Amino acid sequence: MAAPESKQAKTSETLFDQETASASAIQEISSADDIKRSVAVVEACWELEKARRRRMTLKYGLPAVVLVTALALLAAWHFKVFPFAEKPAWLTAPELTPEGDPAALVERTEGNPEGKVKIVVTHPEGRRLDEKVTRILNEAVDLKPSEFYIVYQLTDKLPKEERKVLIDYEGQSISINDRTSFAFGDPKRPDRVIELLGFSPVFFTPQDLLEVVNLVYREVYGPTEKPLLDMEALDLAPPMETGSGHVHDPLPKIVIEGGEQGDIMLRLPEIKVEE
Repeated sequence: MAAPESKQAKTSETLFDQETASASAIQEISSADDIKRSVAVVEACWELEKARRRRMTLKYGLPAVVLVTALALLAAWHFKVFPFAEKPAWLTAPELTPEGDPAALVERTEGNPEGKVKIVVTHPEGRRLDEKVTRILNEAVDLKPSEFYIVYQLTDKLPKEERKVLIDYEGQSISINDRTSFAFGDPKRPDRVIELLGFSPVFFTPQDLLEVVNLVYREVYGPTEKPLLDMEALDLAPPMETGSGHVHDPLPKIVIEGGEQGDIMLRLPEIKVEE
């Protein structure tokens, strides 16, 4: 019956017991005459050191890792380092009830409700639109108040299924006559396609919106002598840049008396060739 007790004693040894046994073994071996060249002493010392490192790792390393991870997650939540972890308010807004007021969807309107060019600007509540985009839309209404109708509606009040479509575009979109995609050139092989989904200038530029407004206006009211909107007239044209990155004002227009605007004549110096 002594064998089971001996086996139980072996299995009950802790890491500290093993370390103590290794220390006592070192003392016994070190009593030999030739300690410096004893392989057994070196191996025993190394086993003792490994046991000490394991104990230190479990005692200090593991709690430190847990503490750092907890602090990092707490800081990320507090300072919102990872905004994707929290869904935006417009996406989690409650579903509109059928008996609700449909007018709650509309923030404001501009222009003529009977106008043939209807622009619907959808954006989350509290988010400002791009200044250049707003200026282009206001200019269209100011020039043709009877032909344009602009509706600003809130993404937060859209039905949930329509909100999900806009999730990749931060909830913003501009539709003109129920279209958000516009092709330029041959419809079968268009030169360029502009999508007015998302916010400017990340997903599209103000120049894109201006070209689309001019395109739709021509489609509805026929071709005009000159475009309805012009970037230079609105002072929205980008400044000229040089290769060094410095921004310069546009060059002044040169008018030569007796010629058309922009006509420049260069006269080369006369060179006399000696015979």
